[in-house]
Amino acid sequence: MQHTTTAATFCTRRLRFIAAGLLLGAGLAQAQDVRVLSSNSAVANQPTGAVILPAGAKLLSGGAKANWTVSGSLLTQSQPSGPGPNAWAAGAKDHLVADPASLTVYAVALSDSRDTWDVMVWQQTSAVAPNPVASIGVAAGYVMTGGGCVVNWKQDRGSAGNLLTASYPISNTAWECRSKDHGAANPSSITAYVIGIRPKLAGVPLPLMQITSARSIVEAHPSALAPALAGFTLSGGGARAVTAQPDGAGQLLTASFPEVAAGSAIASGWRAASKDHAYASPGAVEVFAINVRLPLDGWVDLHTHPMSHLAFGGKLFHGAPDVGSLVPAAERPFLQCAKDFRSTSIVDALGVDGPTHGNPTISPACGDFDRHVAVLGMEKFKLGIPGVRLGAPVFVPWPAHNDWLHQKMWFEWIDRARAGRLRVMVALSHNNRTLGDLVGPGGPISGVTDDVRSSDLQIAEIKSFVGRHLNMMEVALTPADVYRIAQSGRIAGILGVELDNIGNWNRLPPGALAPPIIRGELQRLHNQGVRYVFPVHLTDNVVGGTAIYDRMFNWANYYETGRFWTVECARAGDDITLKVAGGVDAEDVFSTPLRVKKLRMDGTVYPPPTPTTAPPNVSPTGACPGHRNARGLTPEGQTVLREMMKLGMLIDVDHMDEYTMNSAINIAEQVPEGGYPLLSGHNSLRKAGVKDTESERAISAVNLTRIACLGGMLGLGTGRSVDAHDWAREYAEAYFNMGRYTGACPNTMTQAAGRIAIGSDTNTLGPTPPPPRNRSNPTPVVYSAAFPRSRTGAKEWDYNREGVAHYGMYSDFIEDVRTAPAGFGMNGGTLVEDQLMRSADHFYRMWLTIDRQKSKVR
Repeated sequence: MQHTTTAATFCTRRLRFIAAGLLLGAGLAQAQDVRVLSSNSAVANQPTGAVILPAGAKLLSGGAKANWTVSGSLLTQSQPSGPGPNAWAAGAKDHLVADPASLTVYAVALSDSRDTWDVMVWQQTSAVAPNPVASIGVAAGYVMTGGGCVVNWKQDRGSAGNLLTASYPISNTAWECRSKDHGAANPSSITAYVIGIRPKLAGVPLPLMQITSARSIVEAHPSALAPALAGFTLSGGGARAVTAQPDGAGQLLTASFPEVAAGSAIASGWRAASKDHAYASPGAVEVFAINVRLPLDGWVDLHTHPMSHLAFGGKLFHGAPDVGSLVPAAERPFLQCAKDFRSTSIVDALGVDGPTHGNPTISPACGDFDRHVAVLGMEKFKLGIPGVRLGAPVFVPWPAHNDWLHQKMWFEWIDRARAGRLRVMVALSHNNRTLGDLVGPGGPISGVTDDVRSSDLQIAEIKSFVGRHLNMMEVALTPADVYRIAQSGRIAGILGVELDNIGNWNRLPPGALAPPIIRGELQRLHNQGVRYVFPVHLTDNVVGGTAIYDRMFNWANYYETGRFWTVECARAGDDITLKVAGGVDAEDVFSTPLRVKKLRMDGTVYPPPTPTTAPPNVSPTGACPGHRNARGLTPEGQTVLREMMKLGMLIDVDHMDEYTMNSAINIAEQVPEGGYPLLSGHNSLRKAGVKDTESERAISAVNLTRIACLGGMLGLGTGRSVDAHDWAREYAEAYFNMGRYTGACPNTMTQAAGRIAIGSDTNTLGPTPPPPRNRSNPTPVVYSAAFPRSRTGAKEWDYNREGVAHYGMYSDFIEDVRTAPAGFGMNGGTLVEDQLMRSADHFYRMWLTIDRQKSKVR
């Protein structure tokens, strides 16, 4: 027997998995990995063999194949065995006629190094009989993955033996074993085994399971294959021999095993064979394959912008994500400004930023003084850092955690996040025409500033980017795509749009946005592959009102709609305490000269004093606690939301004002049989009086719970310069508010691991997480050969000093989260493994629910 070699082969595969970059450090491997192991016995009249599982692996099932050549060798045993059990054992024998043969033994093993699965074996033994039968089922709460049998025949001299005729699932929860003496009396008992699995963590869903089958034609030596089910993993299988003639001698099993292609360790189906023996008795063999869909492992980022350098007229963000990407502008020799070309090197893609940001000193050919002033205003006012950045290959001083306007999603950095178990990433186009017109334009292709053309360009380039990196990620158009891609260890990319005006609908005359126009534009986006949509972004639009949180966008509201926000007082109980002022700030990007020159605005127009409507929600003392938008959801907006739902789109309610969000959730809750899941993909918990979370842009506890009860998700934002431990505390509080402990949902899930993901908002007007601060241990992330520091070109980054300088360092951020005390009964380790790393599975199941519910929308 050679099972020692087989176990070593299994471990070698895992080491190759590590070496391939799928493991950056302890705890960052693919959590579950189902593989087939095998070993061959020596040639014997009664061959036996076993496969012993390596440490960290758990047995799901097994099989055996007698390698007979002349008369036949028949199965007598194929069963789980050993302590635990941690092995699969099998046996066969020749019968009546000598025919020594070898035996191939198979085990289907689940790698579970973090011990997240409870795998159990049950058994039942029959009475002694010529044709014994035994059956056994899994306990309640377990999912059957496989089963086996052993015939307890007397192996003394002169015993003919009792031979297997059936070892197969008789239902979704039970296994049956049958055997018979054949041509010579040898009564025996038979023992049936069944294997079941369940998650150890409460709230993690059970695996899905389906049994498929196939039946051979009738012949002397039939064979058949039950193929693995697409989108599932084959965990086990069985077979039963069927005699065609009622009075015939009968068929006997010679093989029942997982079929694996050469060079693979993944079963493509379950193969079985039987034969008549010594007496002619043609028959068929019926084969069964048990297919399971284990919950996905890995985290989700619900909000990224890989192609920001093409948004806003191509002149606000600098840097392309890979070689081959479209670059809006670059300085060339002899004072030439090249526009809209494909990068051929990392220097093309991530070099000096002067051509983008307009610095006329660094880039006289591509420079634009007004743009340079605007960019400096954003960087100085928001960040307090210089405006000139060198980039590749030295990366001085960008990317950095407090840098808002340079590329952080270079493809190698995305791949580092993938190695840290990123499995779903929402990749959004985004735009704001006001900012684009203020700093743009770029080249004739990238210089577009209207939402439709800018978004179309970004979506096309995201798809092109993904096509160049299929080993790392793939666009997912369906829930099945998400499962398939994520299970392969890659990133499922979800295309989305975050626009002020979908379809440029703001250009239509009042009342012209009819349902056919709405359906046509949404279908056009769907045909592009867009599945994730923001109905409202930074300005009021025909759908509804925008959440008030940054006075800069009041100018954009005026530029887009011809009016400033309609502001009213919030209610005291809403925890909205932000107030927006009228007039103009001396350091505002929209200073009078730039507004007049670049946006052609009237230099005498300023946002009015606020609130601009009668204050209906003042406190008894006459105080106005804070400001919110009075616009709300429009009648056209109701149609837009329902048409999005009918297409099964993933709808994000972030950026909606309080009235609009409440109405959107109302519509979702009215969908029969559980409602329609919604998302809040890059948000924070609203806190009265706390900077960056005191506006209506942050989500209220009530609406967060309503989204949870719909089966939706929160992408907890990291764009407020919040450090890992502060983020972990907010995560634990959000988990509490989403109903885990309160039982707030009337008729749907009150427990759902993974409902909270990351909403990084990478490549937008905000920072990424800073290095650890206010800690007794300021260096919580320990680097090693297994988990090295990130390095590109001449630059090496250390999270402990630099925080999340680029997207790949979210792997480091998550390692820091593991060290957090968190709160609400949760520590950082359980937060990461029991919750965040379940978010890919929750996303997948949420989308399945959306697919089921879309036909019920009226």
